[in-house]
Amino acid sequence: MLQKMKKMLAACCVFAMIITMMPIPVQAATPRYAKTYAYLYENGSTKGVYTFKLQNLKKGQKVKWSISGAGKAYAKLQKTSTTVTRTTATNKVTINTGGKTAVNNKRVILVAKIYSSKGKLKYTVEAKGRIRVYPKTVTLSGDALTSGILEIGKSYQVNATITPANALYAKNWIVTNAAGEDYSDYITSNGVFTPKKPGNYTIICQAKIASKVIRTAKADVTVANTMMEVKQVAANKLQAIYASDVREQVTIDNYSIRSAAGSVILPKELSFSEDGTVATIKTSTLFKDATSYTVSDGNKSISFTASVGKPVSVDILTEAATVKKETAIEYAVYDAQGVDVTAAYEGTVTYRVEITNGYLTTANKVYMTEVGKYGLVEITYTNKADVTNVLSNKKAILCKAAATSTKTNFTLTTDQKTPEYASSTYKDNLKAAIGTTYYAHFRALDDDGTEIPYESISYECSDPDTLIIAKDGKDGKVTPIKQGSVKIVVSAKYAGETYDYVYDVTVTEAKYLASLNVSTATLTMSNAYADGYKGYIDVTGLDQYGEPISLTSETATMTESSSVKANMAVYNALTNQIEVSAVGKKEDSYAYTLTLTQNGKSATVNFVVVVRVPPANGALSYALESDKSVVDLAITSDTTTDRTCRVRLAQYRGGVFDGYMYMTSMTIRKGEKYYQSDLTKDGTAAASTVTVNASYLDLTAMKIGSDNVCKKAETGSYIMEVKFTSGTSQASASGAVTLIDSQPQPGVSINKTTATQFCASAVLLARHCLSVTDGNIIECSVTGDSKKGSEFTLSTGQQVNIASVTVQSTMTAGGKVIIYTYVVPVGKTLKNY
Repeated sequence: MLQKMKKMLAACCVFAMIITMMPIPVQAATPRYAKTYAYLYENGSTKGVYTFKLQNLKKGQKVKWSISGAGKAYAKLQKTSTTVTRTTATNKVTINTGGKTAVNNKRVILVAKIYSSKGKLKYTVEAKGRIRVYPKTVTLSGDALTSGILEIGKSYQVNATITPANALYAKNWIVTNAAGEDYSDYITSNGVFTPKKPGNYTIICQAKIASKVIRTAKADVTVANTMMEVKQVAANKLQAIYASDVREQVTIDNYSIRSAAGSVILPKELSFSEDGTVATIKTSTLFKDATSYTVSDGNKSISFTASVGKPVSVDILTEAATVKKETAIEYAVYDAQGVDVTAAYEGTVTYRVEITNGYLTTANKVYMTEVGKYGLVEITYTNKADVTNVLSNKKAILCKAAATSTKTNFTLTTDQKTPEYASSTYKDNLKAAIGTTYYAHFRALDDDGTEIPYESISYECSDPDTLIIAKDGKDGKVTPIKQGSVKIVVSAKYAGETYDYVYDVTVTEAKYLASLNVSTATLTMSNAYADGYKGYIDVTGLDQYGEPISLTSETATMTESSSVKANMAVYNALTNQIEVSAVGKKEDSYAYTLTLTQNGKSATVNFVVVVRVPPANGALSYALESDKSVVDLAITSDTTTDRTCRVRLAQYRGGVFDGYMYMTSMTIRKGEKYYQSDLTKDGTAAASTVTVNASYLDLTAMKIGSDNVCKKAETGSYIMEVKFTSGTSQASASGAVTLIDSQPQPGVSINKTTATQFCASAVLLARHCLSVTDGNIIECSVTGDSKKGSEFTLSTGQQVNIASVTVQSTMTAGGKVIIYTYVVPVGKTLKNY
């Protein structure tokens, strides 16, 4: 049985092998288009001609072509039938819209019917596409492009013309500024451009199909923050109103004001509102009533009719008085149009007050002592030109606490003296370098720009492990400990209230010499011999923060790159100058490198000395020169002798120095005064000359007497004119020397305006009411009187205006205590006890 089953299984396997080895018929591929097109563009890359290829055909078959669909009228076949010679057949379809817009997106169906060689229909194949027209050009126009400079807030039309007219597209508007930032919200989908800020913009129109940008056009426009309105606010004042901040855009020189008759009104002062959108212009003369004027800011002109009518009302402008501070009562007189005509109608004003917590000063200022209380002020104005024109008004004025000031200065300096805040170079310093001692200085300004007289100021540091600051407001000594950031809190007390101000201070690494600057990188010298002839290059040291650093105890190395050393340049550590002597040197260019080392840190600077030979037949010229064109009168720890400069008359031959001339006399003038060679002595109004009879003249700018009292000349430019003999005739030449004083002046603070004890003279009153950060008040001057303050006697309750004080200070220099004085302006009225 088992043997029989084995034979049957073997037979089945043989049968199966026979079946699998038999050939299986292949199914023929169905005819189809090799490529179809979703969109048929009349003006695409194929220029409207599309080739359709049928594949998987058999030789002898016949293809009949036809077009159907809504767009069939705009599609043309190259042929209507084809006999297949191999396995493919092609045909071309040409799209021609005839410029009709309605054709866009209409469907075109290319139908291919395939017949056998015996004429029997075997297959029908279709290719479906839609007709479209590409945008080819985009052109921009409209008043946005033709109006010149555009105005903020005004709407302008931008038109986009796209060809061909029957193109299918979507418009997309984009606006960018000069920095490439997007401002597309300035333009609508209809191309209406409404700018909101001044600047240069690019308006872009894109013709898109779906997300693809097909064509683009751009136009650049300039938007200016031009005037929107001009409004007269006073008889000599108007306001120009803008859409945005113009503080960096216009100055007083931009404005011109002209009447209809052609007369010119000159702008005198310009101020801005807090947000900079309103420019207030004060004029040098008054406007005339009912006269038309045109105001121009250089971009746009606007006319207005002036109103300077008879006064009809008076108003007190002062709303409140700061506690324990004299506050002026401000008022304005208005005409019937509400224009302030105070400047046009001079008048007398009398005051009457009812104040239980203060009084009216002799200068008609309100002084109040209790916060929250009111004082009633009544003023009566009488027109001087028409004494029957009498106006009065009254107002309750609130006594308010001193508000936290928004105008403050906090700075760290290496000088204990109060900084010159009014200097154009002043700026707050919030950095302290390790290894340097600083002093903190703080002030706050009231709304009227006057300094708030705080009763006391104290300081506190958030991290004394990083920086220590003395709490005493009169000292404010700052000691940086380690690198980091801290907060310094300034607590200022005024009228029983304490106001806190917080500043972020950075403690940096110790300052060190990092780089050098020279006053000139190329110095041209003559090789002619002349006693004392030298060239000078000023050297300035800079720390790692790019700020000037004092050059003290520095060592210098001068190297020369030329093969034959000329050794012309040396460094003078006392004057911080490179001194160059080129006498007898060969005509050539010589390159030098100066290296200064200070506290282990080195810095280098390169310079070139060009040596020239005076030409034998060169034309002669003359120049009055000084070894120091600028003399700094500041006393430093190195100051031991007088500060002088040497003036010489140089002769040039062919533009090259040839020697010094013998001078006979010189005139030295500063402003309307004439001086001798000692500039520390007062000048005279009468013209005077200095007899020279030498080849040089030394001018004394600062003198230290035997009593160690230092006297400085007035700062400023001194004009010199020298007489000399040229050939057989007299000639003259001129020059100038400028004196500066970088030494900070002693700071003068006002402690009180009313004395708490009787003072017999103006100088005693000044000493009692004022304080000085460094020095003592030794004299003063009184406004309106020629007597010295020490000679100006006072009576009880008398008021005087202290014009200036003379402050005497000291400094140790060269082992001596040098005494020097400064005249510091004050301009404050003080009242005796």
